[in-house]
Parts: sequence; C-alpha cells; structure tokens
Amino acid sequence: MKTCECGCGLPTPIATRNRSERGQRKGEPLRFISGHNSVPIPPLRGEASPHWLGDDVSYYGIHVWLTKHHPKTGICYECGRRPRRTMWSFLRHPEPHTRNIDDYRELCGSCHQRFDRWLRHDSMQVKITT
Repeated sequence: MKTCECGCGLPTPIATRNRSERGQRKGEPLRFISGHNSVPIPPLRGEASPHWLGDDVSYYGIHVWLTKHHPKTGICYECGRRPRRTMWSFLRHPEPHTRNIDDYRELCGSCHQRFDRWLRHDSMQVKITT
C-alpha cells in the first residue's frame, strides 16, 4: 500500500474516479490524503495585508476604516445633541484624507453643513486675496 507523500506515513486511499486535473486515475492510490495535514493560513488584516494603502486610500475606504475602528458615539461634537444620525467630518481641507482620528469630528447634519459653508467661504476668501 502506498503512503502519503507529505511525510506522515499514513496509507493513502484508492481513487474512485479519474481526475486528470489532479493527476488521479481510478483504481490507483492517491499521492496525498485530502486535507489531513493542512495548516490554516490566517488572513492578513490591516497593515499586514499586501492590499493596505495607508493614507493613499479612497474617500470611501477611509470612511469604512473610520466606522470599523472608531465607532460613533451618536453625539455631535459641536452642539452636543443626539440626532438620529451623525457623520464624520474631515477638518483639514484641502489636504488629503488621513487615518489620524484627530483630523475628524463627529457632527450632526446641521453642524456639518455649517462647517462646510465656513470651509467654502474661507477657501473663497483665500482665492480672492492671493
């Protein structure tokens, strides 16, 4: 009887059908015992992942990261109210978004609009004066 080629020494079963993509022929012993010696590979998450973009991530990606790592409190940072919904507001416009939580504030809709109006007005003043 043929033994498993992984080195465990256990006898391998006989193939019940032809599987040419695996190199198996019906009636012949298999090369390995399926899955008996597999070591699960842990998923690479966060900065260990090869897909990690750091601060070069998209607008959507930053908001997904914020939601996952910094759950909202439901309280507006400016007015202290508890609206139905709060949003993350990026404070350092026009710079690119970052993963630094100090660059964001959780605001209600009205405070967020007020902040955006102030930003638009401020950027218009800068354009006019320069």
